[in-house]
Amino acid sequence: MPFRPINTLPLTPLVTTYFSGLLIIRCLNDVTCEIGVVNNVPPHTLKIRLRVIEPDTTRTILLHSGVLRDDFWINVERPVIRGVWAFESPDHAFSRDTQRDHGNDLRWAIDLEGDEFNREKLEPNLTYTHPRVMMNSGVFYTAERTDEASLHLVRRLGIEHGLSSIAGVIGSRIDIVPGSHVNLQWREGGTEKELALPRDDKPGAKYELIISNEPPEGTTTDPDELVNYYNALTETNGTIISPGERWKVGPPQHLIVTTDEIPCMPIVLNGGL
Repeated sequence: MPFRPINTLPLTPLVTTYFSGLLIIRCLNDVTCEIGVVNNVPPHTLKIRLRVIEPDTTRTILLHSGVLRDDFWINVERPVIRGVWAFESPDHAFSRDTQRDHGNDLRWAIDLEGDEFNREKLEPNLTYTHPRVMMNSGVFYTAERTDEASLHLVRRLGIEHGLSSIAGVIGSRIDIVPGSHVNLQWREGGTEKELALPRDDKPGAKYELIISNEPPEGTTTDPDELVNYYNALTETNGTIISPGERWKVGPPQHLIVTTDEIPCMPIVLNGGL
């Protein structure tokens, strides 16, 4: 089902989560969001890191690297904003106009179910997207997007259509009622792990959870990541998405890209019923 829209972003969240790389984000219901981890595209590797930001220091802790053995849960006890939401600016109709549209609007993200692409409900193939990351609360938004001035993108299915900018990193902000926690729960090497935020850090500490599924730095990969997403998705009846229905994203065909200039971007499935 589509995310419910909200026109405000939490300004001082306790936890901000950043998603990058081959990840499929979709809302299952008003209080559940799943982030499918595409696991069949080596050398992409899932890493989950926690950045602890204190008033006078910042440090990063590696929580997990490699294939998940079970779902990784981000469970919010008492959020200020209950449930999962998509930040959408209310100012005007969204049109991918880098001069007018709010830079944090989630609609900068590629939505393969939406009007720009397949216009139908799609399903993650469980073999290639599970285990996954699960969340019960958060306001999702575009954290970083591509620079139209330096990287012009189009979407193409036979005919090219302008795309301007896309979300390269998607974020989610969580604020909680004082005295409650954000609980991280996962399995590591056969052992159940749990971490409650805030930890016993200095007063005023904030946290960033960085979830990436990307190739190692310096690795050359196919600049069009959509082919990897289509290989991990099916139509609702389980059939493979045919080659004639698979969009491509990249620079116009007359331009030659010699480096991996296009980000390994996450996508959303936000147009389904």
